[in-house]
Amino acid sequence: MGGNDYFSVTAMFVMFRECMEAAVILAVLLQYVAKTGKTHLKKQVWFGAGLGLLLSIIFAVIFIVIYYTLDNEVFEGKGEQIFEGVISVIASVMITILAFGMLKMMALQDKWNRKLKKSALEALEGKTAFTITYALFLIAFTAVLREGIESVLFLAGVGVDTPWKAIPLGGIVGALLGVSLGYVLFFGLKPVQLKWFFVISTVILLFLAAGLMMTGMHEFQEAGAFGYYGEEEEEEEETETEALAPSALEEMEEEEKSVPWHNKPLWNICDCCSNDDQGFFELAKALVGYTCDPTFIHVITYIIYWIFVIGIVVYKASTGTLDKYKYKDDDLATEADLEAPSGAVKEVGYVEKA
Repeated sequence: MGGNDYFSVTAMFVMFRECMEAAVILAVLLQYVAKTGKTHLKKQVWFGAGLGLLLSIIFAVIFIVIYYTLDNEVFEGKGEQIFEGVISVIASVMITILAFGMLKMMALQDKWNRKLKKSALEALEGKTAFTITYALFLIAFTAVLREGIESVLFLAGVGVDTPWKAIPLGGIVGALLGVSLGYVLFFGLKPVQLKWFFVISTVILLFLAAGLMMTGMHEFQEAGAFGYYGEEEEEEEETETEALAPSALEEMEEEEKSVPWHNKPLWNICDCCSNDDQGFFELAKALVGYTCDPTFIHVITYIIYWIFVIGIVVYKASTGTLDKYKYKDDDLATEADLEAPSGAVKEVGYVEKA
């Protein structure tokens, strides 16, 4: 057994990213409360975060029960492979979105300061029935709940190609690192000092997503979506033909099934570099989708994924949204308020019902 059986690197990075964003958002809320002197409202932030975490755990339990029921009891054979393939592809798409969000982590503080300011101004102008008290609760609640649900969905995709016993330890380590760095990012290091850290983390997440996309295609391949694949399907057919008459069995044995060219390995280096029982190559499989005997389907999936990612990078870079959030006109209208003197911030920052 390799170390990959007990520690999932993919799960670590997923939980790291999700928990870091949640930690930064909560830090913004708590700092906002401290600056305005309304420290009694901290309980609204923690209550919202706690309720969001509780509902996330409930969602996780329900999701796991449904997932295992579908995977082990409802879907069998090809149906199970197609189900796992769909989960892998969905997880790959979501982690890709997550990765690009990592580049914007440096602008996260400004984003949530704007949201808080907008909520405060709307309360002051009577545009909403909610006071800033409820806004703090709702922002903390929705932020933690969203990150929790996303984590469950991402980890489900990771579990298709990773032993489930490897996910808890990787997830816990990632969560601790994410919360710690979120705290350091907000109260310690300036975002610019962590720029390259976020860039490297984004690249790693994209490689993880590429590997999951290839895993999804491999599951479809085994299900026969791209034609006859090989050994597993052949073994199933042998079991089914045991009850046939000898003459019928002989006829079937005479018919030679050929594997389509796109399902044949382009090369095979499994004797020296197997990704199933050698630690380093197991890790490479988890991190970058490495396989020792890739088919054309594997390779073309990998290439198309990276062409798509590079296209997104070029587009976002040309529109200036690669590492920055795009604000609406009403958000930009409050930019002057964000830079208002501390007294003005305190005046507008909190509005409570009489």
